[in-house]
Amino acid sequence: MDIVSSALGCCTPYVVDPIAAKFRVLRNLRENIEELGKTTGKLDARRRDERRKLEVAMNQEGVVASAEADLWFSQVDDALSNANNLRIEYQQRRGSCPNCFCWSSYEPSKRVLKVKQDVDKLYGEDPRSGWTVAPPRPIGRNMNIVSIEGQTATKKLKGEIIDAVIDDRCVVVGLYGMGGIGKTTILRHVHAHFRKTNHFESVIFTTVSFAPNFDEIRKQIAECFGLKNWQDDNDLKDKLSRQTRKYMLMLDDIWEPVDLEEIYIPMPKKGSGCKILTASRSKAVVTRFVTRFETKDVLRLIRVNKLQPDEAWNLFVKKTGEDITSRPAIEPLAKEVLKKCDGLPLAIIVIGGTMSTRETEGEWKDAIRELGQTSSNLEGMEEVFSILMYSFEKLEQIEQSLFLYCCLFPEDYFIRKDELVDFVICEETLSELHRLEEMKCHPKFIAKASDGIIEAPDTSEWHKATKISLMKNYLMESLPQLLDQCPRRHTLVLSHIYHIEYIPQVHFLDHMPVLRILDLSNCLMLKTLPSSISHLVNLRVLRLRGCMELQNLPPEIGMLVQLILLDLFDCYNLRELPVQMNRLNNLRSLDIEYTTMLKRIPRTVLSVLDKLEELNTIDSGLKWSTNGVEELSQLTRLTNISTGIRKTSVLRGFKPVLAHSKCIRKLHLQNCTIDPSILSDLLDLNGILKFMSCEGLTSVPTHAVESLEVRDCPDLRTLLIVEKVERNAAFETLKYLKLDRLDQLETICCGVPKPGCFSNLEQILIKACPNLKVLFTKGVTRLLQKLKWLKVYRCPQLVKIVSDEEDDDLEINAFPSLKEMHLCELPELTAICDLDLNWPSLTGVHVYLCPKLRRPPFGVQHANISLNDEISGEVTDSYLRLLRLEERREEQEKQRKDEDDNDDEEEEEEELISS
Repeated sequence: MDIVSSALGCCTPYVVDPIAAKFRVLRNLRENIEELGKTTGKLDARRRDERRKLEVAMNQEGVVASAEADLWFSQVDDALSNANNLRIEYQQRRGSCPNCFCWSSYEPSKRVLKVKQDVDKLYGEDPRSGWTVAPPRPIGRNMNIVSIEGQTATKKLKGEIIDAVIDDRCVVVGLYGMGGIGKTTILRHVHAHFRKTNHFESVIFTTVSFAPNFDEIRKQIAECFGLKNWQDDNDLKDKLSRQTRKYMLMLDDIWEPVDLEEIYIPMPKKGSGCKILTASRSKAVVTRFVTRFETKDVLRLIRVNKLQPDEAWNLFVKKTGEDITSRPAIEPLAKEVLKKCDGLPLAIIVIGGTMSTRETEGEWKDAIRELGQTSSNLEGMEEVFSILMYSFEKLEQIEQSLFLYCCLFPEDYFIRKDELVDFVICEETLSELHRLEEMKCHPKFIAKASDGIIEAPDTSEWHKATKISLMKNYLMESLPQLLDQCPRRHTLVLSHIYHIEYIPQVHFLDHMPVLRILDLSNCLMLKTLPSSISHLVNLRVLRLRGCMELQNLPPEIGMLVQLILLDLFDCYNLRELPVQMNRLNNLRSLDIEYTTMLKRIPRTVLSVLDKLEELNTIDSGLKWSTNGVEELSQLTRLTNISTGIRKTSVLRGFKPVLAHSKCIRKLHLQNCTIDPSILSDLLDLNGILKFMSCEGLTSVPTHAVESLEVRDCPDLRTLLIVEKVERNAAFETLKYLKLDRLDQLETICCGVPKPGCFSNLEQILIKACPNLKVLFTKGVTRLLQKLKWLKVYRCPQLVKIVSDEEDDDLEINAFPSLKEMHLCELPELTAICDLDLNWPSLTGVHVYLCPKLRRPPFGVQHANISLNDEISGEVTDSYLRLLRLEERREEQEKQRKDEDDNDDEEEEEEELISS
């Protein structure tokens, strides 16, 4: 017995205890499962709380999740997934053998204990100070910069500025120098330098200018800090004042000392690491800017000097062309012209470009003589002015007029090309004002744009004015009296006066007999025009674009028989056009895009507008009846058509119009049955093409299209079949591609595309294509050299973005311009690409609900980009809500258009019956 007891005693710790432990594991399986459910519930709630806190911090403070936070969320995702799988497995076992107590349950029970330990450990880990971190590289705009290659002194100056910024002894670095000397160029180079280093967490570049737009400046600052979703100015002020980032604020083109309180940024203190870099024509302005907040010893002043002679010559030759400047007869003349530029980079660039087409001695001698005849007393522009004026006078007359009309807009205002063209095409004579010097000092131009005027200014010099701009102001009551003082005005710009609802019937339009251009665009509250508009008998341009509350046009508009251009773009509530418009027999351009409430154009209006050259009806409420199509086909002078076509019966009637597809700028086809003959008519379409809910569409035009959208077309299987392309390359002009809800789409490209294909494509959006498995097949990726923006949503079978068949050298050549990638609801996506790509331009990646894409495939240099696969997180929910909202709006719009089509068909049938 002693021997047996001794043996049992020896066996207990090696045999009995492990067996007993296994029995305890088996016995506690149900209890462990229940406990696991409780702890995972707590961990899931904790995960959501932490995710919400993190997103708030990211939005309000501009921080990003640290690697530690990413690791914690990833481990939590794995633990919760494992726990859920174990619970499902346990339920299945209980269902098949509810009273079973067997060894096959031991391993699951053991795993339950392990997962529970993991869950408990993760729940016990508290957020730390390292939960969020500042972005690893500065947030700042990617700005175009002019090369300073070969300019040794300029490069040296750049280094001096960088050293001054880094110097802890100064807080403000101020550049000063005359206009055109290159301050903005050197600032942009310094900005680019600090964007690539980790010295600052945010690098902010903004232009102040003569009339600062502080709203826009504050917006740019907030964006560079990564701030989003502020409620109002007070909220933004609070967020900016609480910023703790180490930043550099660059203020270009300061004319007067800036009050930093206006941009909600406190003056940085010495030792904080934050710096301000300014540029002004005046040394005194920079000095006063600093001394208003700090002592002068925190300022480092740096003068920007002119180019050295050899650098000036090299720049001049580069702009003019060595083939001209190297000629023995011209070289000495070229050096004489260069002396007139006096080492100013702007002057050298401008005059070099002007002289690049002058190849005779006489032309160069004329340039030397004319450059010495003009001077100016404009502050900071004395030496460069003659160069600018000489260059201006060498422009064609139409180019001069375009240039001069820029004076009617606020400084730094984004001027659309068509705004200028609208003005200039209606000039009776282009010789009224040729000299730039006259425009600076002559009262023919009066521009008070965005001056905050609420009362009529002094009109003592206005009686000679011909071109007047009061855009972006608030005055209206005193405007009639003001304009009475301007009998010679032929151009009047009153755009962006948001509060105006009605134009006075009297004393406003009565005394404008010579007015040729009236711009009331973006007067958002304007509801109607007075009947006195009939007095504008010489009016040639009437711009009402963006007047969203405008409901009708007066019948008296038919009296404007000289009218050439009528712009009604985005007049959303415009409900009808008066039949009297059939008197506008000189009208050449009519734009009714986005006039959603406009249902039809009265009969006999279009057919008599026989001089009409441009017609835009895209996304209007206009429905083309049979009579309307017939009228349209009679407009033989049309050279630019943008229109939408719905319903098969109308499409056939449009065939004579489509035959002139080179005239079509935009074409939207909806609910049409596509046949090969119609498609062949679109082969030379030069513009924007959209197919929506079109049956029979098995291929699309592959040439001369800049933008292509295909949505809800059930018969399209392949976008491009290479062997069927008759010309050398396909989609060579395409810039934007959207493929949406194409149930049968299997591939973008079948076959290896030829060089040139997709060579200009910049944006791709793929959404809800259930049969698409690989986005870019062999040979496609290397052609996407200009692709900047890629979004792929809700493609349930998509496995990869780039095919496995691509060659290894793709690592160097792939996606050199891609900046943003959005991937959402791609449950089978396992990889972007099997190769390690460089992603040289990538700045933003957003990945949601892609559970099989576990590893961030963006390389070491983009380690800050991580995957966000938070299935129930607040951010993903918001993201998906936006997608769903967009889809609902599209569906509602489609439904509305279908209902309108049905109503119009009934009306058309009634018209036919009655006739």
